[in-house]
Amino acid sequence: VFWDDNIGANLTYAKALFRELAPLNKWWTSQTTAVSVQDDEFLELAAASGCKALFIGLESVNEPSLAEAGKKHNQVAAYGDLLRRFHSHGIAVQSGIMFGFDEDTPDVFARTVDAMGDIGLDSATVSLMVPFPGLPAYEKLARDGRIIDDDWRHYNGKTHVVHQPHNLTPDQLMSGYEWAKSQFYSPASITRRLAQSRTGLWWNIPRNLGYMRGITGEIKARAAMHEQHGLARSRLEVPGPDTVHIDEFSAFPVHHGHGAWKKLLRTSLNLWGCSRKLKWPDWLNTCHRARRSFSARIR
Repeated sequence: VFWDDNIGANLTYAKALFRELAPLNKWWTSQTTAVSVQDDEFLELAAASGCKALFIGLESVNEPSLAEAGKKHNQVAAYGDLLRRFHSHGIAVQSGIMFGFDEDTPDVFARTVDAMGDIGLDSATVSLMVPFPGLPAYEKLARDGRIIDDDWRHYNGKTHVVHQPHNLTPDQLMSGYEWAKSQFYSPASITRRLAQSRTGLWWNIPRNLGYMRGITGEIKARAAMHEQHGLARSRLEVPGPDTVHIDEFSAFPVHHGHGAWKKLLRTSLNLWGCSRKLKWPDWLNTCHRARRSFSARIR
C-alpha cells in the first residue's frame, strides 16, 4: 500500500514510478482522484506495474453536497464511466462515501446504495461527516449553535453524530448511515455490484464478505453501547420503491441466514467461473494458483 493521499497528483512522477515498479512484479494499491484517472496512460501504467485497486473519494451522489464539500470536480453523472475506466484496466475501486452534509435529505441513503449498485462499485468506506475544529465547516456549525457533541473521542466518523444537519435529525443520520452500510454489504448488493465490476473477483468476493461480517458485528456492538448509555431509539423512513422503516439499532437487515450466505457464495462462484469461462475443476485449480501467487508476492 502506498500511503499517498493522491498518487496521481504529479502525473509525470507517478508514471515514472509505475515504470520502475513494473519489473518488480509486485501488487499494490493507493489513493487518487477522479481527475488524475482521466489520463489513459496513467491507468495503463498503473495496471502494468501491479496496481490492483485504487481508493477515490466519490463522497456523495448528491450534487449540492459535493459542492458543499468542495468537490465540484466529482460529477455524479460520470461516476459510471469513471468506474468503467478503472475496471477496463483490471483495477478495482474502493470509494469513500459520506453522510451528514447540510444538503443531505432522508432519501440520500437509498439513492446512494442504488447508485453504487448501478455502477458496480467494488467496495466502500462509509462514514459520517465530521466537522473538525479549525475547519470552515466547524466554524459555521459552531456559529449556528449546531455542534452537539464536544467529546473529541466521538469525532471519528463512525460511532457518533456530532453536529445537527439542516435536513436530518442526528438520530435519522445515524440510522440512515447504519442502514446504508448494511445494505451496501448485503448479499444482494455484493452480487449486484461485483456482477457489474467483474474485477479481481477471486479476492474481491472474499473482501466484500469480510466487510459484511465485520459490519454486522460492528452494528451489534454499537447498538449495545448506545443501549447501555440509554440513548433513545429513533425511526427513519428510507424512501424508495418500497418504503423501508428502520428502528435504529434494532431492525437493521444485517442478520443474514445460512441460506443467504449459500446463495451469495454459489452466485459468486458461478459469476467468477462464467466470467473466466471455466468449468468447476478448472476454476478450483485457478484459485489454488492465484492463492500461491498471492502468497509469493507478499513475501
